[in-house]
This record gives sequence, C-alpha cells and structure tokens, in this order.
Amino acid sequence: MTKVANLVFLLFTSMTVFAQVSEELKVILRQVRVHVLDENGEAVKGLSKDDFMVRDQKKYRTLSTFEETDLNNPQQVLQFYSTDENARPKTTQSIIILIDSSNLSEEAFEPMLASVQAFIENQVGDQDLVKVVQIEDRLRHLSEFTSDKAYLQSAVGNATYAGYFRRRLTQLQARVFSSFERMEFQLNFNGAQLSASELRLAEGLVDEVMHEVENKELEKMVHMKSFRQSLSILARLLNESPGNRSIYLFTGGSYVQNSSGNHVSTARDMDELARVMNASGVTLYSFLHTTPEVIGKDQQNTTTSNFNDSVRIQQTLERFVSRENRGRIMRLFNTAGPRNGFYENESQIETGPLKMAHETGGFFARTYSVDSMAKQVQDFTKAARHFYTLGYTVDPTDDFSKVDLELVEDRKGWKLVYGDHVANPKPFDDWSDEDRQLAFEVSLLYGDSIRNDLDAEFGHTVFRDESGYVIPMYTSLPNKNFPKAGYELGLAVFDENDRPQDVIQMTVFPRKDIPKMMLYHVLLSDAPPSAVKFYLRDLDSGELAIHRMNCEQVPSRDELLQISSIVLSDASDKSLIPLNHIDEKTRLKVKKGDHVRVEKPRRESDPFVIHGTMVAPRLSNLVPNGEVDLYFHVTGMEGDMKDYEVRFNVSGNESKFVNGYITTSQYTTAQSLRIAAKVDLSSLANGDYQLNLQVLNPELGLAAVQSRDIQVSDSIQVANQ
Repeated sequence: MTKVANLVFLLFTSMTVFAQVSEELKVILRQVRVHVLDENGEAVKGLSKDDFMVRDQKKYRTLSTFEETDLNNPQQVLQFYSTDENARPKTTQSIIILIDSSNLSEEAFEPMLASVQAFIENQVGDQDLVKVVQIEDRLRHLSEFTSDKAYLQSAVGNATYAGYFRRRLTQLQARVFSSFERMEFQLNFNGAQLSASELRLAEGLVDEVMHEVENKELEKMVHMKSFRQSLSILARLLNESPGNRSIYLFTGGSYVQNSSGNHVSTARDMDELARVMNASGVTLYSFLHTTPEVIGKDQQNTTTSNFNDSVRIQQTLERFVSRENRGRIMRLFNTAGPRNGFYENESQIETGPLKMAHETGGFFARTYSVDSMAKQVQDFTKAARHFYTLGYTVDPTDDFSKVDLELVEDRKGWKLVYGDHVANPKPFDDWSDEDRQLAFEVSLLYGDSIRNDLDAEFGHTVFRDESGYVIPMYTSLPNKNFPKAGYELGLAVFDENDRPQDVIQMTVFPRKDIPKMMLYHVLLSDAPPSAVKFYLRDLDSGELAIHRMNCEQVPSRDELLQISSIVLSDASDKSLIPLNHIDEKTRLKVKKGDHVRVEKPRRESDPFVIHGTMVAPRLSNLVPNGEVDLYFHVTGMEGDMKDYEVRFNVSGNESKFVNGYITTSQYTTAQSLRIAAKVDLSSLANGDYQLNLQVLNPELGLAAVQSRDIQVSDSIQVANQ
C-alpha cells in the first residue's frame, strides 16, 4: 500500500534564499542595486564602474558586471559591462504593486487607487511585467504578470476596502481607554489612603489595563507577521522573474515592535526578510498615507476621563504596581521613537514600510493629504527610476554577508542608497519546513517558472459531471531509485482568471518493488477549468519538476450530446498509484483556498473507474498497429443506449473507417455513460493520424464527434502500453 503523510500549510512563513539544489554551491554572482543621490536628492547620472568600490565581508571585490539604468530614457540601459561575453543587459522590469489597505483610512482608499492607476499609466513600460496584489485580512492576487495597462488598471479597480486591521486596532485602543475609565470609576479615590482590599482591587484593575495594552501589542505583532509573510511570497515570486525586480508598496502602515512590550520583537524577522530580498535583487519602495490624527484620538476627546493628561494616567498606573513593573509603564508612555504604548503614536505606524524600504535600498515617502496624493506618488517614484547595478562573485561561507559601497572620489552631500545585508543561499538539506512550504506554495500557486529535473511526464483529462468538472491529473516517473524521504506532490486546477479552484498537497512514499510509477489523483472544480499545474519534488535531493498545462478540451454545459476527450488507456498498467483511492483514514487532506469548493469524495467521483476497474491513462500519442484500448464519456444522452451508434475512423495519410467495439459501459446518471472500447489499427501503416469518434442517434437526430492525434508504430508492443 502506498504510504502518505500530511503537511500543514503554515500561517506565518519564514523566508530563505533558494540555491540550486542538485549541485553543491561554490560561487555566486551577487548583484546590488544602488541609487546615487546628490545633495538635492536628485539622481546622479553618468558614473562608471571605476567610480565605485565594493567590499563584501570586509574584502574588496572586482566588478564582474555593471549597468546604469534610466527608465525615463528610451534606451533604458545607458551603460553595460560584463566579463561574460554571453551576458545581456536587463531591458525589462518585473514589478509587483502591493496595495496594503488593511490599515488605511477609508477616505484615503479611492485616492490611493487613483494614484496607483496613474503610476501604471505613467511608469509602466511596454516591456515591463507587472502584477497587482492587495492585503486586507489575507493576500489577494488581483492580476497575473502582464504588460497590458488596461488589464492592470481594471485589476486595481477590483480592489475592495475593508480596513481590516485599522478597524480592529481602533476597537483595541478603545478597550484600553475603557479599561482605564473602569479603573478610575471603581476606585474613585481622592488621594486618600487605600485599605488592603481596595489596594488589591486597584492592582487587579491595573492588570486589566495592562492586559488590554498587551492585547493591542499582540494584534500589531500578528499584523506585522502577516505583512512579512506577504512580502516573503512576493519576493519569492520575483526571484523567478526576469529583469530588474521591484515591489511598490502603497500602505496605511504596519508596526515593527521593539522590546518595550512583553511580546517578541518583529524587528529581527524583518531583518531576515530584507537580507533575502537583497539576495534576490528585490527592492521595496514604500508610499505611506496616514491621517493627521492618530488612531484613538477621537475616543480620547470624547471619553469622561481626561486622556490628554498622559502624566496623570502614567502616575495613576504606577501607584498600584510593584517597583519592578514601573519601568514597563514608563516605557509605554515614552513618546520618543517608535515604541509600543498606551497611546498610538505618529512614529510606530511607519516603522514597517520605512524599515523595509531602507534595508532593501528603496525609498520611503509619507503623506497626510488625499488631495495631492497622485502628484506625491509621481514625485516619490522619480528618483527610483535611475540606478546602477553592481555585480561581483563571492564564495559565501556565512549565513549572510555585509556589503559596503563607496565612491572612489567622495562627494559632499551625495548619498548611496542600497541594501547592505544579503542572505546567502542555503542548500536544500538545510531548508526548514517553512522554507519548503513557501517554495511549494509560490511555485504551484503563483509562480510562472517551469522545470523538469526529474524527467517526468504529465497528463490530465477534463470531464463534466452533474455538479461541475472532474479533472484526473497524472504524472509518470522513469525507472530510478525512489527517494527515501519520498516525493512531495502538488496539484492545482485554475479557472480562467487564474484563481485556484482546487489544490492538493501530499507526500508520497513509493514502494521499492515497482519498476516505474504513475501518480494519479482527481481534482474538482465548479468553474470551467482553464489550466492545471503539477509540482513534484524529490525530498532526498531537492530535484524538482513543475509543469503547467492548458485545459484545451473543456466539456460545455450547454451542449446536449457531447463526448469527452478520448483517453488512450491500458487497464493492465500496474504502475498506476491512484492516490484518491487510499483508505479514508490515511488519505491526505486537501489544502483549500478561498475559491475552492467544499470537498466531495474523490474516490466516488473518479471518472476513470468503470465497474470497479481502474483505467490507466496513456501519456503519449504512440500506439501499436494492433488493437488499442480507448476510454471516453458521453453526456446529454436521451432515450435508450441501444438506439445509439459508435463509429471510428482515422484520417491522415489515408482516411478510412476502422473496426471498433465497446468492451464495457456504465451509466453514472440517466444521461451520462462511461465507455471502454477497442479499435483495430492493424490495417494502418506507421505514421501520424487523427482518430475520430462519432456517437449518434439517427432517430432523435442527435450526434457528437470527438478526435485526438495518434502516432502508429509497429515498434510499440501491446504489453508495454
């Protein structure tokens, strides 16, 4: 029996740099984007590679590549140098526009979208690849990578406002104020000495206030981790994308916490992410809008307590706590710097976007106005459109490197903006579970890269049932020593908008006694499927196969009588592992996204089972010039099956009817029939043909046709089918 193991999709994901896993990493080419600004903040142009000095881990490095890029210039790449004669300059951009409305005020949302649309119109070039995403309570992909400005504008228009975290934080701040009001109301003291019972009551009420403050800190930490997770996914996406890579963040703010609270600092997590983004050549440019009034100011002015007197509140709380806890209360009322506090403040809300922009070599801008936002975005992005890219080789020995850039000739007032801490690639053996999970999700659900280290073959068929679509997916591996740690298998089906309709993740441990292996599973979709995607990783070596196939023959729900795709089959194939037929107690659970319908038994809906026999699909078009097994569905039938005729013919070098007959059939509904058949191709010479199938009812005037390509060869043996 095939053994399987569940994997859990993680809420918070760590990020690492992913090295080529099939070979030992020796030397890497590191490329650093640097903006050079003069004393007025304007881009400095025309510098050469000889104007820069680079140190990595305190050692001076010789430049292997050098580019000057000016995206406002039609030529774009103004200078290019490389020691590799086959290298080419980066003439495209890969950009992700990230609209983080989770902490944005509602009045700023529409102006922010208009600013993003103006950015697309003015800043996106014909060769650029741009993707639009949004953060509210989750990461929402609004578009795929494209150069189509109209499509991108429409995608931005599809963003919807919830202000998910802003509303939550407003509620939490109100609870902080309310807890203090309750404390004052119940104590109602005027400087009098408290009794022992009153003192215990006061201490408990202070604990309630501090508990509400800590709840607010915890929610801000969770929000920051969600923001970090989103950036991790997007950076991984861009790591597989061509050209210069950037994320443009339009946000209402997020919070990096320091050690003044009781919760673990999120600053270290963001440092790690920045190193990874720098290693992937991803630069973040952050544009922040905040209201003139901080969150909680409205409640502060309408409560019965005087919350404008922070000194009084601090002293009140300190009076009823032990001496060792007074320092914590003092820190919560310290207004210097971006601290967690009793009140929300002007500084901490910008720490997330500010930190990530600065540490990845990007720019940060903040505005309080909605009226001139589009103009401010245009000014903000102006300096970002000119930069230099310096490349050099290193032999990484540490987890991350420190990069130092300077100009040979120091210029007063000039500034070099770049990401100075860079993570070094990990070999696959050092990946954590979180690393592996991130690679899985990005590659299967969002990425565009295709590879086949495993020499796997892939296939799928789309069938219609009474409630939607059923899509068997199968992948075959050649004879080899199967990995001891198993294979990680991922399957997904997407609709026409590239939204996942069904997703499966499982780990498969093949038996050692099978000469080859075909992994088989069934996916479900309410919407007509547009594409399917396969992910298969050898968990010993890290070798990977990723493949995407378009669903070209999708049964219509409107046609009365129709035939499914014709499947070339061999019911005797022992290499087939039907994962959807594993015992329910051990079967893998299914990862489901927001667009995935409720699970239905994948065993019962399997279209490749007929009278308890599993049909094994053939992946190639090669057939012998003898009897060949076929399998197909007929739907929309009326009347009695005996009134229907099935005809077979081939066209190619010659066109002729061929002998064929139904071997078995099974009704699944009154109007749907599964059919297994044989067709005799012994009269055909070797060559390429089209096999045509016709089902008709002459009395009712119903007819349907279907065809598929085949390649007849007398070297193919029936036993090897």
